[in-house]
Amino acid sequence: MRLARLRVKGSTFVSQQKHWRNFSALGCEDAARLASESHDRRLTLVERLALRLHLAACAACRRMRSQLAAVEKAARRLAGKSPLTSEESAAARDRIAAGLRNRLGDQ
Repeated sequence: MRLARLRVKGSTFVSQQKHWRNFSALGCEDAARLASESHDRRLTLVERLALRLHLAACAACRRMRSQLAAVEKAARRLAGKSPLTSEESAAARDRIAAGLRNRLGDQ
């Protein structure tokens, strides 16, 4: 059985040329890196395929990828808004402190 080696920036993937389902998919760490990089640049074909194969099998990485997308969407939505005024910031700080005091007091 002849093996093919595919390079994906920092990782080597080994696959059986005739059996793509046996593709040795990347690990969660590499999948997380590629998922993050996919928001900054277009992944190569090999990177996209490897990531898709990993995501098809790994629920945790699918969840992480959707969380990344949600953070990016929120950041884009907030990018156009003006920062809080000093009064709003102080009020928010007070609410956070009160919430922490309540939560820590319950323990």
